[in-house]
Amino acid sequence: MKRILELLKGARRIEWIAALIAVAILLMQLLGAIEPTGAQTDLERRLEAILASIEGVGRVEVMVAEDAEGGVEGVLVVAEGAWNAAVCLRIQYAVETLLGIEASAVEVVQRAG
Repeated sequence: MKRILELLKGARRIEWIAALIAVAILLMQLLGAIEPTGAQTDLERRLEAILASIEGVGRVEVMVAEDAEGGVEGVLVVAEGAWNAAVCLRIQYAVETLLGIEASAVEVVQRAG
């Protein structure tokens, strides 16, 4: 503790600013203001829930790619029931309808296992 106090006493202005920025980022992450990379979005969770309720879909995972303005560029759906062409089409049509995107922006693949 004594060593930390000595370091703080000798800190220059730029070091204080850097330390304050680091603490602010840490606090924002702890409070959930910054979503960690790779975390599932609310939209993805909602899509998973609705798609899983479609007959034959089974377990499903969704990833939504967004552009800088937040518009949807593409959607990947990984579903157990995607081996069935009819289920695959139902998933694709549902995603197109819910997000208002073209069929070419939706990829549906079978879940491994």
